[in-house]
Amino acid sequence: MTEPPVTWLLLDDKASHRSQISGVAEWLGWPWAAREIRFNRFAALANAPFGARLWHLTPDARKAIVPPWPGLVIAAGRRSAPVALAIKKRSPGTKLVQLMWPDVAPARFSIIAVPEHDTVSYHAPNLLRTFGAPHPLSPARLNREAARFMPKVERLPRPYIAVLIGGSSKAMQYAPEDFKALAAYASAEAERLGGSLLLTSSPRTGEQAEGLMKSILTVPHIFHRFRAEGENPYAGFLGLASAVIVTGDSISMCSEATAAERPLYIFTPPHMKENKHSFREVLFARGCAKPHTYPIRLDWHPTLLPGAAQTVAEAIRKMMQ
Repeated sequence: MTEPPVTWLLLDDKASHRSQISGVAEWLGWPWAAREIRFNRFAALANAPFGARLWHLTPDARKAIVPPWPGLVIAAGRRSAPVALAIKKRSPGTKLVQLMWPDVAPARFSIIAVPEHDTVSYHAPNLLRTFGAPHPLSPARLNREAARFMPKVERLPRPYIAVLIGGSSKAMQYAPEDFKALAAYASAEAERLGGSLLLTSSPRTGEQAEGLMKSILTVPHIFHRFRAEGENPYAGFLGLASAVIVTGDSISMCSEATAAERPLYIFTPPHMKENKHSFREVLFARGCAKPHTYPIRLDWHPTLLPGAAQTVAEAIRKMMQ
């Protein structure tokens, strides 16, 4: 390969999908063009019966899927897979990299990157197993973000404990008491260590949960609400933290939290049953994280593993040679 291929990133409205794609693109370091894709009501239909299609996109999104065609497409999530296949139908030489299971025509993709804990019956050379989800955070980037946000937190007592707050998903349903328990746990650990909390919520948290947590916190803290104005300090908080607490509902957030290379504790309410094959259990088994039932120890060094974004990027480079 004399020069990188023309690369399109298919970016939908899900923050986790965008994070995964941007992580791979950042590790590649190649020029790319974004194609913002938004969906209409037909996106709820199953992929398999319909295959390659664009008619589940909004009119504005369809207008962006036009030649000249790229040599490489990187997409994430079930809804984007038919769009990638539609591009390949028009441009057979285009390579398709799909992050997460596409739920349609797996043999037509050049690479399908799926976390190793996912149960997938498909076995073929184009299936790439990764540890966790790709993301754009690296120790170097976290250090840069920490330096930028330090002036906003330096008044608070150290150590800093970052708290990454998710919310209910299909697999995990949170009750108001769960958010209260998270706030109480984080406060108690920060008080025991003589430090403070750097909290940030996410799209699934919701204003009610944010308010509940805010009312229970008993230690010095900064609480960034997801929909608040101003720059999101998520990466800065991770970079500044001496330890991290993350809710276990989001594979993406748990994966991103490992990039901090700090003691990592995953909050999972006791009423939520653990599957031995879940990503949380894999993190525990490999020594990358501990359940929140353990007290935070700043002298504990978690196991560090290669990031999924780096793994996928290296596979793409090899494929395009």
